[in-house]
Amino acid sequence: MEVHIGEIIKELAKTNNKETTDIANYLSTSVSNIYSIYNRETIDVDKLKILSEYFKVNLFKYYLESEPLKAIADSEINQLKNEIAILKKQIIEKEETIKDKKNIIAFLEEKLNKMNSG
Repeated sequence: MEVHIGEIIKELAKTNNKETTDIANYLSTSVSNIYSIYNRETIDVDKLKILSEYFKVNLFKYYLESEPLKAIADSEINQLKNEIAILKKQIIEKEETIKDKKNIIAFLEEKLNKMNSG
C-alpha cells in the first residue's frame, strides 16, 4: 500500500472541520502551501510532526502500516515477543529456584532449632 500523505491530511482536515487557513496559521505557512501539501505524496518530517500535533493523530503510523516499514516493524514485534517469552520462562525458573532455596532454609532452620533444643 502506497501512502499519499497529502490525501490523508486533506481527509483529516475535512473530517475534523479544520479550515485550511487555520492549518496554514498553525504551520506558519500560506494557504496555497497547504493546498500543495494536499496534493503531495510525501512531506517533510518536521511538517508531519507538527501536523500530527495539530490533528492529535500520529501521522507517521500510515508509513509504519505500509511496506517495507510494516515488515520491519512486524519483525521487530515478533523478536520482542520471543524475548518476552524467554524472559517469562526465566522468571518462572527463578521463582522455582527461590521456592527451593526457601524450603532449604526452612529445613535448615528446623534442624538448627532441634539441635539447639536437644
